[in-house]
Amino acid sequence: MGEEMKIESLGDFLKEAESNRTERIKKSQWGYWKYNPNNLTLEIAKKGAYPKSNPYYVDLEQCNTSAEMLDWIFQLKNKTWCSDKDIADLLRAFDDLMDTVQGKVCSGGINRRFNFKKHLLKNINPILKK
Repeated sequence: MGEEMKIESLGDFLKEAESNRTERIKKSQWGYWKYNPNNLTLEIAKKGAYPKSNPYYVDLEQCNTSAEMLDWIFQLKNKTWCSDKDIADLLRAFDDLMDTVQGKVCSGGINRRFNFKKHLLKNINPILKK
């Protein structure tokens, strides 16, 4: 059997989780999705994606409510070139970049407004400049 990681405290666990999130943000890559800090988009550069000459992108400035995020998710779900894994990777990217989607836009089943642009400029882009 594999060696299990021993967690001394909840604080240690949360520190480790945050460190992993920071490392994923520094890589700015979730499957085929890549965060572009210059125009605040998630771009998918995948063979067969539309338009063929440029990556398909999700404008994160238009993801300030759960309804806006769901619109992107279901729009992409219907693309023939977008796999279930691509959707899962998009959800992971949203969650990492927003520092928990559930806590920001849909906590308790209530649709909340969130300023994704402000959050990215204040909290995410500085991580990438280090």
